[in-house]
Amino acid sequence: MKLLMFTVGSSQPKFGAFVQEKIIDLNEIARLAKLSLPPSIQESLKSSSGLSDAEKVIAYAVANWNQLPENAIWKEDQIEWLPIVGSPEKIVCVGLNYKHHIMEMKREMPSTPVLFAKMATTLNGHRQDVPYIDLSNSLDYEAEMAVIISKKGKNIKKENALDYVAGYSCFNDVTVREYQFRTIQWMQGKNFDGHGPIGPMLVTPDEIEDLAASRITLRLNGEVMQESFIGDLIFDVPTLIEAISEIMTLNPGDIIATGTPSGVGFGRTPKVFMQRGDVVEVEITNIGLLQNTIK
Repeated sequence: MKLLMFTVGSSQPKFGAFVQEKIIDLNEIARLAKLSLPPSIQESLKSSSGLSDAEKVIAYAVANWNQLPENAIWKEDQIEWLPIVGSPEKIVCVGLNYKHHIMEMKREMPSTPVLFAKMATTLNGHRQDVPYIDLSNSLDYEAEMAVIISKKGKNIKKENALDYVAGYSCFNDVTVREYQFRTIQWMQGKNFDGHGPIGPMLVTPDEIEDLAASRITLRLNGEVMQESFIGDLIFDVPTLIEAISEIMTLNPGDIIATGTPSGVGFGRTPKVFMQRGDVVEVEITNIGLLQNTIK
C-alpha cells in the first residue's frame, strides 16, 4: 500500500491511498462500504488491527472503481499533502550512518548508532514550504529514509525487527549548521519549525522488492547533490531498531530517520547552503519523491 494524509481546500485532514494513479479518500469509501477505518495513518497504527482496515477499504475501492463518487477520487494537483504522521511520540534520528558522510564531516567511524531527536513541530509535508531562517545563512539539506514503526516494542531483536516496520518514506533532515555546532549537542540546529519534511507517502514493505538496492538521491534546483544506496547504511534498519528499542519503547507511528549519505552542503568546498526559492527533492527508489521549496 501507498498511504498518505492530505486536505482539499479547507477540508479536515483526509486519510488517503495512491491507487491506479489517483488519490482516494479512504474514509469516504469506508463510509460507503460500511467498513470500519480510523481517520488517519497514525490512528490506524495505534488501533488493534493496524493497517489491515485500510487494506480492506482499498480492496473495496478497486473492486468498485467505476462506482466511486467524485468526492472520493482526487488528482495529485488537487490536494495539499500533509506529513504522513502528524504528531509522532518520537522522531529518532541517526547521525553518521554512511561511511563517506562520516569522512566529509571529519568524524570517527561510530561503533554504535549515533542518535539524536527531532520534535514533531519540525514535521512538514510534500510540496509544503520549508521556512528559511534569517538568523543564519547555514541552512543545509540531508536526504534520509524514514522508517515508520507499526506496533509497540521494547528490546526487539534484529531477527524480528522488520515485524515492527509499518513502512518507509522520504525524509529531509533540514539543519541549521551554525546552530547545530553551537554546542556538542546537535539539537538546536535540528529542531527549527518545519525543518523535517516527510513523505509524500508511507510505502508498506510489500511494495519494495529489495530495500538495500533502493537508490537515495537529493537534488537541489535539479542538480544532484547526494546519491547512494540504502544498502550502504553502516547500521541497517534491523540493527537500528534493536539498538533504539534497547533504550526506549518504540510505539506505533514513531519515526526513525536512518541517516544521510555524503554530499551535504556543509561538507562541500565551497560550502553550499539553501537559499530562499530553492527547490529541494529527496527521491528513493520504490518509495517516492519528496519536494519542498525554501521560503
